[in-house]
Amino acid sequence: PVIASLAVENNEAMLVQHGHHNATASTTASTTANGSAGMIIGVPIPGRCGRRGAIECLRRAHHGPFTQDDLDLAIAISCHAGVALQNLEYREQLEQANQQLRLTVNSQHRIVGKCPAILQLLDTVARVAPVHSTVLIRGESGTGKELVARSIYEASPRCAGPYVTVNCAAFNESLLESELFGHEKGAFTGADHRRIGQFERAHRGTLFLDEIGEMSPACQARLLRILEGHSFERVGGSESLRVDVRIVAATHRNLRQLVKEGEFREDLYFRLRVIEISIPPLRERTDDVVELAVHFLQEFRSQTGRGPLRLSESARMAITDYAWPGNVRELENCIERAVVLSTDNVIHGHHLPPTLQTAEASGTQIQGRLQELLENYEREILLEALKVSRGNRAKAARSLGISERLMGLRVKKHEIDGRRFRTKR
Repeated sequence: PVIASLAVENNEAMLVQHGHHNATASTTASTTANGSAGMIIGVPIPGRCGRRGAIECLRRAHHGPFTQDDLDLAIAISCHAGVALQNLEYREQLEQANQQLRLTVNSQHRIVGKCPAILQLLDTVARVAPVHSTVLIRGESGTGKELVARSIYEASPRCAGPYVTVNCAAFNESLLESELFGHEKGAFTGADHRRIGQFERAHRGTLFLDEIGEMSPACQARLLRILEGHSFERVGGSESLRVDVRIVAATHRNLRQLVKEGEFREDLYFRLRVIEISIPPLRERTDDVVELAVHFLQEFRSQTGRGPLRLSESARMAITDYAWPGNVRELENCIERAVVLSTDNVIHGHHLPPTLQTAEASGTQIQGRLQELLENYEREILLEALKVSRGNRAKAARSLGISERLMGLRVKKHEIDGRRFRTKR
């Protein structure tokens, strides 16, 4: 006989004014739609900033009046409804924050480049991400293997699950086994508690095994069993464990050669390279070097809130001519150094590391372009001086510590029109 429904928030006919924490309820006589008399309970739904609405209960007259138990039940339901609505709000806020964080992470971990090799790489990542297949990423140190692995994870159906990274080169054999599979208390000296391994942590997610070429034979055997669908045990334990994990592995070493030398299991190698992705070194991506440098420059500016705005022509030429043995990681470090050393809004060639300013380090024939580099740098200095002096050639010459005549010769040589810097008073 009790009919409950949510009332609109401004339905004052069924509500009694109430405070934030001490909401009250009331019963009142009313007339139903068919004209018969009845009783109504109006109970407000509490919220953090006032009522969210109300629960309205109607009982027809021939069923008798409401009891105190009916009122207590309605109040209990309203309190539960208020808590549920508050939890829903929190969940929505968390989902929005999570979405914003995901967008931020994606922007920080996006693959930059437009050369054919990178476009093909992006296409491969898009095709590989939705499936469950194991992926082997090959590339020199600093080419961005972890970035590709994370891109696969972010675009996969497992993106809501954990993403766990293990650097296989950072642990010796016993520690790596404990890191991957966990251990039980007392399994070895110093194991004073149970430890959950990274395989368990990555359940229903993705496990990225970096530098897998450094994995010991014993760990290789255990990894192979998991890839073949078998269970595993923690070190020193007997409980069989199964996990649902996608493996993405990476290495800078030639695994095929390691197989020939007997240092890497052939069966594991074929299990890992179901899908193989090769990342080109930066020296083969000359069209992307400047774009990457600008990308890092913008990143450092957003992190610090200050710094240079652009790369000078001399800096661009030095960056393009260098062979980049350290690949993208070395480029990022060079731009960070230049941002720190720059005193104006421009990164010049001399802000870059000395290795970028010598032909021997770059492995290119930069000697023939040395004069061009110097002249470009000289032109930039003249332009900056004229800009600061608002086109006043004499003032610009004094700021550079040269004579006005020499200033005039240099301006004429570089065909600079100082009048464009003059401003009307």
